[in-house]
Amino acid sequence: MTTAPTSPRRRRPLRWAAVAALTALSLLHLAIGPIGEITVDPYLLLSVLLGLIGLGAAARFGTAGCIESRVGMAIVAGASLLGAGLAHLIGLPGGAPQPWSARDIAIVVLATGLLVALRVGLSSECEPAPTRAGVGERERLLRR
Repeated sequence: MTTAPTSPRRRRPLRWAAVAALTALSLLHLAIGPIGEITVDPYLLLSVLLGLIGLGAAARFGTAGCIESRVGMAIVAGASLLGAGLAHLIGLPGGAPQPWSARDIAIVVLATGLLVALRVGLSSECEPAPTRAGVGERERLLRR
């Protein structure tokens, strides 16, 4: 199933909304608590790392919109969703499942929204690879 590409003017608000959502998600990861605990708890270190990668991907996607930034967005959103789900449904290794907080619900909502935006709207910005022109087609294109 193919979808018709949307005009660049209609994609721009979705692009900036994705940048804002990724920035908010990254800041939620960075606002995890005292920095002193990062040296003791590896999960806090992973959260800070996700936040930094997310800020970098948001800055790159806001300026260029390249495929690398979309991969970074997908990695941050997927890891956030997976991490929140595992921590609250199964529990982190060596621990019991954690209760849900407003921060965790916001992470799940933002990560899900980013993955949906990447699949539905932002992927249509990619142009398909041009087909190779045959001999007659090449002359016709050169005459234009």
